[in-house]
Amino acid sequence: MLHIDIYSLFKGIVMLEKSLGLHFFLRKPQNYKDGIMDVYLRITVDGIPKELSVKRTCEKSKWDGKKNRAIGNKEDARSLNEFIDVLQNKAYQARKHLNNQMIRFAAA
Repeated sequence: MLHIDIYSLFKGIVMLEKSLGLHFFLRKPQNYKDGIMDVYLRITVDGIPKELSVKRTCEKSKWDGKKNRAIGNKEDARSLNEFIDVLQNKAYQARKHLNNQMIRFAAA
């Protein structure tokens, strides 16, 4: 299941009702030649970006950079897109929870 602690991602950047941006993208691993790339998430809180690996991979040819999603209807693409959706929803839920509690939080 999902083992990324969303609350820990916000440590370091103060935020109360400020902007939150999420961007999923591919990054080449070391010694990359062709094919599979690592999926990363860039969280931007009030203009301050932090990046982390989501511990998933995708082929470059099967990634839509404009939609920040895998292309296709096969199981691997659907599974990755569902994982991205869950991660995105958890980030927004964390933001809502922390703002409701009036807790200052940040992107780690």
